Amino acid sequence: MRIRISKCATLTIVFINLLLFFVSWKYFNASDNFRENSYQGISDVKSTLKPRDRIQEANHLIRTSLTVIFRDFYHFDNDLKTSIDHLLNLIPDLRILIISDELPYPPINIFMSSLPTNQTTSSTALIYKENVQFFNLDIGVSKSGSERNPSNFIQTKYVLFMPDSFRLSNGRQLFQRLIKNLGHDVRDKSQGKILIVPFLSNNKLINYYFQIHADIPNWTLEYEVKNTTKNCNMFTQKHALLLETSLLNNFPEPFAAPFPEYFYLQAKIANYQLLYSNETLSEGKKLMTSYHSKARRKMMKKEQFKELYRKLQFKKVVKKFHFILQKGHQKSSKKNKKGKNGNDKSGKSSNNFKFGGGKEGKDPIDVLIEPLELPATFLANQSLASMVQMKTDTCFYGCEKNTKSCIGQIFNQKPFYLYMNRHTPPCCLEKLKTVFQYLVEELENTGIRYWLDNSALKDAIELNDLSNDAFEIDISFNVNDYNRSTALKRCFDSRPFTDLAGYYWIKATDGQYLKVQFSKTNEIHVNLLPFEIQNDKMVPKGFYGTKAKEFSIEFLHPMSNLFFLGRNVFAPNNAPIYLKTKGFKMNSER
Repeated sequence: MRIRISKCATLTIVFINLLLFFVSWKYFNASDNFRENSYQGISDVKSTLKPRDRIQEANHLIRTSLTVIFRDFYHFDNDLKTSIDHLLNLIPDLRILIISDELPYPPINIFMSSLPTNQTTSSTALIYKENVQFFNLDIGVSKSGSERNPSNFIQTKYVLFMPDSFRLSNGRQLFQRLIKNLGHDVRDKSQGKILIVPFLSNNKLINYYFQIHADIPNWTLEYEVKNTTKNCNMFTQKHALLLETSLLNNFPEPFAAPFPEYFYLQAKIANYQLLYSNETLSEGKKLMTSYHSKARRKMMKKEQFKELYRKLQFKKVVKKFHFILQKGHQKSSKKNKKGKNGNDKSGKSSNNFKFGGGKEGKDPIDVLIEPLELPATFLANQSLASMVQMKTDTCFYGCEKNTKSCIGQIFNQKPFYLYMNRHTPPCCLEKLKTVFQYLVEELENTGIRYWLDNSALKDAIELNDLSNDAFEIDISFNVNDYNRSTALKRCFDSRPFTDLAGYYWIKATDGQYLKVQFSKTNEIHVNLLPFEIQNDKMVPKGFYGTKAKEFSIEFLHPMSNLFFLGRNVFAPNNAPIYLKTKGFKMNSER
């Protein structure tokens, strides 16, 4: 009897375990199927439904999950109406938002019929259809806080940024596949993802993948073209962008121009991951076919980039890319000499790719195809790789000759940007170096005895270059020689003046030393400190302060040479000891 009871208990426990295992297996299997078939609310329409019902269900799922945004278009040449009608024919009542920097004038054709002549337009006034709405980013006094943010008008979980002029052959299935592709990527669930959908018409042999480097302490932004999508932060051929709407809340200005370049920069700072889809979109109407429209678009884009860099305080923008030198012109380019405007003897000018505008630089190669990054198979071929040359283009977006210096007013010998843990803006450093080169030429050509002094001398010894924190350069000279230079004599004896090269000569307010500024408006300057001989010492002549310290004349007999800013300049002998007598400490002594 006891054996029967124990057997029954054992069988009961085994049966219960099997039952629990079966129930658990069924539960987890159902959960996996649910996740597989419904990425973020989008699922494949069941094959058991009738074709008409499948289409209606697919349209419903897309409408409730996706908002399409048109951001990158031009009111003077666009295909918005045809593109939107094409979308609505495929998916009726699809939510569409058209965003522009300002109210287009003349009105774009899609809204002309819906705009009465006596209507006062606002951000929400232009409505093509109930589900197609225009949004104006221009700040207006009559707009409320919610009206200024297009994100408040997006109620779906996903948003798709579409470029102007496209066609879809199988739009419903394409949209579902794109959302599934975005949801399938599980490499890092915590990292936001943005899906890039290229166009079929894009050049397959040319990659436009850029890596962005933002060096905030040095006010510098760098674009570097790459062969692969790995670690790239921007794609510059025509494409669409799919992402979750919630990610837009982490962007300071997700819809700001230039789009999508500024959008990519914000995504880089937010550390979002870019995914590249295998799906493609088809091209619509060919836009910007006339020279006038191309030039107008280029001018608008150039101004947008200038405004962007100044708003983000990027003073220096560097672009690195490749050129292909056409083989038939490699030999002829050596014979032909360039003119001042970058033209060779045949009259052909070099094409220079300008990503975002800036000063139009000239390239030393005669015949160029647009700068591009080449596939590894191209670069592996030595005969073809010899035709490739790297180009680095640098543009400055800071102060200019007719504007105030970015350095601003200085208190206690400490500029404002040092409190921000930044260095001297690169535009100011370049202008400071330019003034220095010009002034040294003037002193040497007129035979004035000069020497590099103070912080600049310390930089020359330790760095052979100017410090990143420098905002002025000191040059001392023998005051007995000032009559040899017409500019020096004029500045000492009369009022400030601007010389023929545009540099502004002025006497300092705190003594009799001189300043040579980049211009009258831009006060980036080099100091000229006069010293005179008294017995066996060099004594400051008419100026005072921390720089007015006398020293032994032995430091100047003989003079030494230092390589500084690309040239040899005069300096005191035993320069480290000389600086020590003036209160400077070398880094090696600290």
